[in-house]
Amino acid sequence: MALDPVSTSASPVPIRVASTVLLAVRTRTLWLRARPTQVGAVGASNYSAERVRQTLDTSAARALTPFTVLQPEYNLLEREKFEGPLQELCVERGLAAVPYYALASGFLSGKYRSSDDATNRPRGAAVTRYLNEYGFGVLQAVEAVAFEASATPAQVALAWLAARPAVAAPIASATRVEQVEELLGAMRLTLTANQLARLDAASRPRSKRNEPEAE
Repeated sequence: MALDPVSTSASPVPIRVASTVLLAVRTRTLWLRARPTQVGAVGASNYSAERVRQTLDTSAARALTPFTVLQPEYNLLEREKFEGPLQELCVERGLAAVPYYALASGFLSGKYRSSDDATNRPRGAAVTRYLNEYGFGVLQAVEAVAFEASATPAQVALAWLAARPAVAAPIASATRVEQVEELLGAMRLTLTANQLARLDAASRPRSKRNEPEAE
């Protein structure tokens, strides 16, 4: 049984408390806070598959409102954090995933081509990790599909996400009205099976490159 450190005003020394106990308390507290404010749904962000499952089971056992929404980091360049046990759990339990950083901090829009492009930009530091062979390979595949579909790279990246199992809607940021209009266009874009397969292949996590393709 995992233990979490907890400190109280009466005792500044951390007390080891079973994680299952803390989970029940946190779930109950969240439920009580939701009731008076008429919250329609309860969700979580950056939870592991194990913790989501524990929370859902705790909610069921105590007749509490369960999580129905999960907000993971997920995009064409960051697939390993969500795909696998966490995505499978969302499908199994009917949780709606709303991925953040859907455009990989803007890299998948195609506006970052070098470290100079990222200099003095709000998300420049986050983008630099994609300025490599893998990142540009994924972007090249995105741009090729965008050309075929008469769409923008950002729209293609979002349409790919929207087509993934358990994903209800991707989250992307906009600072101008024209960007909002562009992002909304992604929801009207339906990629072909061939286009989705090519994007899957190009963005396949590097740790799985030597594994056989799924049938």
